[in-house]
Amino acid sequence: MAKKTTAPAPFATQLAPKSRKETKANIPTAQRYFWDYAELSWKYAKDYQEQLAARRPLFTTEYIEEQLAYIATVKAMPTRQVRSAKSKKSRISLSAHRQVILSEADLLESAIRFTYKDQQPLTPAELEESGITALRAATSRDWAAVSVFITTADIYLAGHLQELVDAGAIPPTFALDLKTKGNAFNTAKTEFTDGKQSAKDGTDALAEGIRQIKTAIGNMQKTGKIVFEFEPETRKLFTEKYLLDAVRSHHPARIVGRTELGPVVQGMKPKPLAGILVEVLGEPGKTAITDPSGRYKIPIAGGEYPVRYSGEGMAPVQIKVTVKPGVDRRINVALEPVPEEEPTATPLPKIAAPPPHVMDEALSNAIHQLNREAENGALVATGAE
Repeated sequence: MAKKTTAPAPFATQLAPKSRKETKANIPTAQRYFWDYAELSWKYAKDYQEQLAARRPLFTTEYIEEQLAYIATVKAMPTRQVRSAKSKKSRISLSAHRQVILSEADLLESAIRFTYKDQQPLTPAELEESGITALRAATSRDWAAVSVFITTADIYLAGHLQELVDAGAIPPTFALDLKTKGNAFNTAKTEFTDGKQSAKDGTDALAEGIRQIKTAIGNMQKTGKIVFEFEPETRKLFTEKYLLDAVRSHHPARIVGRTELGPVVQGMKPKPLAGILVEVLGEPGKTAITDPSGRYKIPIAGGEYPVRYSGEGMAPVQIKVTVKPGVDRRINVALEPVPEEEPTATPLPKIAAPPPHVMDEALSNAIHQLNREAENGALVATGAE
């Protein structure tokens, strides 16, 4: 009987020999248009499959379809945020079940202390035999210690339940209740452990999948550029820059950034400004209010725009921003408080001179001297009349 052979996994046959430097597409995988880039790359390979296969037999129609299917599989994997959210949810559930078990442990400890109140030397031994002593010494995240307590307490109750019930310390159903709640805890613990491992495996699988996709694209582009060396219009379809520009043009860009209080004193962290109005002038609806961290984002098409930042008590700032299609434009702006106006000094009133016929020379000189001092700012008002 002929030995059964396993079909090679996608990309297995296209890796460069060890003696040759591997070519990889330098694609920023964190960008949201990466998947469109990958699919568009293989679409062009599918369109020109015959020419590529003539140069390198690897590029069959079936092989190209395999790559597209593989991209769809990796693309459908849950993101890190989704996996982290599931792990957090299961941990919260596990913590709740742990709290229930701790309540049961409190009841059991009270029952033991009550039952052996007249035999105090026995109490520590009973608490240790029931597993309560070890449970108290465990940390709050020691899930294994809780599982051990559940098992130990179950064994202890199997031999001491009737004695505790006869003493009137716990109801006859206590052992069964603890077993039921213990099973719920262990189920939650398994879900959390499996979910945590799954999150790690998922992250590793996604990273490996993206690496393989980038490697495959790099090799296909290299072949495509050789095949269409003397056909510039076709050759550009196999270049990274053209493909990135093509997919970016179908994605809305964003003006993103943060606002902070300025100027910042050296050595101190900038203070974020919340509630600042960010407006793209001349573009209705293209506005945003900064959040408590001072951050904002405004989806917008590529182009050049005047952007204005304003807020209560802050001097407005207006700048010109150039946005490339599909590429986020990050703008961080420092605003300064509106300067307070300094109070202006009120000039002192001049003293009216009395009629000449009642004014003697000494009084006249005194009045003229006072007026001169008032004009020169040397006279200070005292508030006295």
